[in-house]
Amino acid sequence: MKRLIYILAVIAAMLTAYSCSDFLDAENKSNVTSGEYFNTEDGFETLVNYAYGQLKSIYNNGPTMFSSGTDMYHRGRGAMPDPALHQYTGLTPENGTVSNFYTDCYEGIQAANCVLYYAQTVDATEEIIQLRSAEARFIRALYYFELAQHFGGVALIKEYVNSIVTEVPRDSKEDVFNFIIDELKDIEGSPLPNTDLSGRITKQAVYHYLSKVYLTAGWDLNSSDYFNQAASYAEKALALGNGLDETFESLWDPYKDNTHQEVIFAVQYDRASSVGAGIAESDNGNGTQDQFSQYYGGSDQGYKHGSSTCIPSERLMYLFQPGDSRYEGTFMSKFYCTDPDNPKITGDYYAPFTGTAAERYIAFYYPPHYMSSEADIAAWRAEDPVHREKTVVIPMAANTIHPDLSPCNYYDAATTGDAVFGITCVKKFDDPESSYGGNTCYRDIVLARLGETYLIAAEAFLKAGNQGKADEMVNIVRERAFRGSNTAYTLTGVTIDKILEERALELTGERLRWADLRRTGKLVEYNVAYNPELDSQENFVGPDGQLKLYRPIPQEAIDLNTAEITQNPGYASGASAE
Repeated sequence: MKRLIYILAVIAAMLTAYSCSDFLDAENKSNVTSGEYFNTEDGFETLVNYAYGQLKSIYNNGPTMFSSGTDMYHRGRGAMPDPALHQYTGLTPENGTVSNFYTDCYEGIQAANCVLYYAQTVDATEEIIQLRSAEARFIRALYYFELAQHFGGVALIKEYVNSIVTEVPRDSKEDVFNFIIDELKDIEGSPLPNTDLSGRITKQAVYHYLSKVYLTAGWDLNSSDYFNQAASYAEKALALGNGLDETFESLWDPYKDNTHQEVIFAVQYDRASSVGAGIAESDNGNGTQDQFSQYYGGSDQGYKHGSSTCIPSERLMYLFQPGDSRYEGTFMSKFYCTDPDNPKITGDYYAPFTGTAAERYIAFYYPPHYMSSEADIAAWRAEDPVHREKTVVIPMAANTIHPDLSPCNYYDAATTGDAVFGITCVKKFDDPESSYGGNTCYRDIVLARLGETYLIAAEAFLKAGNQGKADEMVNIVRERAFRGSNTAYTLTGVTIDKILEERALELTGERLRWADLRRTGKLVEYNVAYNPELDSQENFVGPDGQLKLYRPIPQEAIDLNTAEITQNPGYASGASAE
């Protein structure tokens, strides 16, 4: 699948798709006749791969829609890429980030619908038609799930659009959830494999997302039965896996992509096939390693490219406790250099991955809050004085130091204009083979893995009233995290807050936090408590006096629609809608 998802641009031209400026009009962007080609087996396979490739549109566009405006991330040296999504006060139906996300989702739905359209006439074996149709239905359901999480009810477009459509009514969120559930349940009986590492859809992926959709619908529709269904499907997904059989550090090894049994579904990338096709590195990679990271200087300074976007928050740092391997597995706690007298310009950032760490000096050390006392730091230096004597130690604690060695608080270390090297970064997505610059990472973007499935099961069991099973699911995740330590890690009587804490520790940077907080009703509470960019709950109050608990339906989508479309609560246009 890695090789197959690099589809020629001409395929996009052959498809009728929504343009960025028009949510409703179908625009034929080429004089090339598509029917003849897509009705061949090769053409049909290419079309399916194009539908897969469209997933990059929403998951490679930075973490803003998924991570901003939560308790886990601060802005970097400057503002967040879209401050309105982080602070809520300026969030309106005209917001460009929201509009692009909405459009990208519908373009993906159009691509999936196109596969299903040609599945009716393609000259291919019945098994291929059934298999690829199931994949397309899954992809369409995934897009609708993203829309439902962010907007609630949206327009259900179930057919390929090959003519101008101007009237598209908005369906209720109950109808959207029912459609997603029906689609996923219907492809349970398809010839999808149970598991697969090629990047294609599997039954395990179907079960994982059925569990998550039922869980979300249970909260949103106040349906207790849905929580039982969510728990049941989570267990089906887990039954097809091998548990958490590798360490957290190994799970994110940059040289082991596409080998992990824990990974259920990922958007895959492959540098070799891209370069072999003559495509520039930055034109076909992704920017995941740039995110959740400070800017560490130019290409000549030896550190990775960072975007100063979504810096790990003080709140997140204090969730980590002694013995939890996820701290070292998530963050780059040591930055290496070749000259300790000039640490900022002689970096060897990828030393831990490339085998040169033992030969390098440690330029910056970011110990966790529980290893940040003077005695802790002195003991750490004494372990290797040659390579650590001149290290700048910046504790990931409330009281820390600026890289210029002046005392400051954590938030200032993260956000001050010249705070290069002020806060450590997420390393889970690092690509040692990448060139300096944006979108040069070729690591897979993991969308679903068993570590999350266990936590979905925990939340579902808790909401279904089974405290014992909820505790069990959480502690399976914690066992892997604390494996090999002497720390007592077991929790009993877990609550929603404890599960959200565990999701923060386990899933940092995996584009899930905003939806987690919205689903569980914690969006306002956690932002007010832990997001320094907010003044109070008033940030969430819209011009209609209601809270902004969903994203706004883009104003352009409303204006271009001849159907009467109600706006979400908290926003200025239209009437309130559920």
